[in-house]
Amino acid sequence: MVPLSEHRRLRDWKVTPLRPADIRAERIKPVMVISFHCKRKQCMKSTALFLLPVFILLVFVSAGCLSGSEPITTTAGTPLPTQIPETPPPTAEPIAVSLAPGPTQTLPPQYYVEVQVEKQNQAGVPTITVTFRGGTGMAFTEQVNIQVTRSDGVVETATMYKPKVGDERNLKGTANDDRVEVSVLVATGDSYTIYDALVPYQSINP
Repeated sequence: MVPLSEHRRLRDWKVTPLRPADIRAERIKPVMVISFHCKRKQCMKSTALFLLPVFILLVFVSAGCLSGSEPITTTAGTPLPTQIPETPPPTAEPIAVSLAPGPTQTLPPQYYVEVQVEKQNQAGVPTITVTFRGGTGMAFTEQVNIQVTRSDGVVETATMYKPKVGDERNLKGTANDDRVEVSVLVATGDSYTIYDALVPYQSINP
C-alpha cells in the first residue's frame, strides 16, 4: 500500500510523452520521459527524512564506541606505614614508706572498742597478730582496718568486717621492728586511728 506522502509526491509529477516526429529525428526508441518537478520545500523535507536515520545511526555507533572503551585507571603507590616510636614501659617508682609512728585518736565513748597487737614466731616465721577485744561501741563498729609496714619496706593490709570478740588477723612480719596501724570505721562513716606503734620481734627463747 502506497503511503499518503507518496501519493502527494506522485501528484506533483508531470509526464511528458515524446512525439513521433521527435523519435524519428533523434532516432531513438519511443520512451516516456518522466520529469520530476517537485517543490523546493518538499525536496528539502525528503532530504531531511533521508538524513535523519543516518544521523541516528551515527549517534548509536558513537555511543557504542564510547561505552565499550575501558576506563583508564591509575594505580596509586602504596603509602609506606608510618613508624610509631615505641613507648618505653612505665618505670615503677618506689613508694615511700615510713616506719615512724603517727598520732592516734581517742574513740568517743559510744564507739569505744579495743584491739590487741603482738608479734610472735609461728613455725619459724615472725607473725603479727591483731585481735579484736570488743567494747561498748562494738555494735557501731563497721570495719577494723590493719596496715603493717615492715622493716624491709613491704606494706601489708587486712580488714575485719563487723568484727566480733576474738576475731583476729595474722600478717607476716620481720625479725626487726615493724610498724602496725589499726583504724576503726564506725557507723557514721568516721574513721579513727586507735593504734600506731612499732612492734618488736619476740623470740621464744629470749
